[in-house]
This record gives sequence, C-alpha cells and structure tokens, in this order.
Amino acid sequence: MMKRILPLAITAGVMLAFGLPAQAGEKLTLEQIPPKVQETIREYVRDGKLGEVEREQQAGQPVVYEANYTTPDGTPYTLEIGEDGLVLVQRGKLN
Repeated sequence: MMKRILPLAITAGVMLAFGLPAQAGEKLTLEQIPPKVQETIREYVRDGKLGEVEREQQAGQPVVYEANYTTPDGTPYTLEIGEDGLVLVQRGKLN
C-alpha cells in the first residue's frame, strides 16, 4: 500500500510546486500597492480614471502589478509594472 501512495504523493508535490502556471490576479486598491508602483500609476493616469489594479505572479517569476485606466478622452490602457515602479508593458492606443 505504501509503495503506491509514495509515488502519488511525490507527483502531487511536484505538480503543486512547478505545475501551476500563475497565481490568480489579486485585486487591490491603490493604497495596497508599493509606493513606487503607486507613483508610476499616478504619473500615467493623471486626469484619467483608474480601473482595476491586480497583483500577479507567475510561478518562479517576480511580482507584476497590472493597472487598467482610461484617459480623459476615453482611451483605455493597461500597464504592467514591476515592484520597482518600472513599466514593463503598456497596451492600448498609442499616439
């Protein structure tokens, strides 16, 4: 019996440790994120409207914050920002 359980337990442990592609995005308020990320978001959003902010982390990768916002003229954008406040990706309509 033990010979059957041990390989299953090892397999399950490996799958949990390495098999999960990403941690689900955790929705946060602006006040819940690091100050450097807050500064970057405020710089980009300015007079626009901030939407959802999520904290995401791929297995074994650094934390990334994703912020959705709309400019005053209604153009939607998404920013992906590292914990150091640097913009990694900006998606949306570019001028």
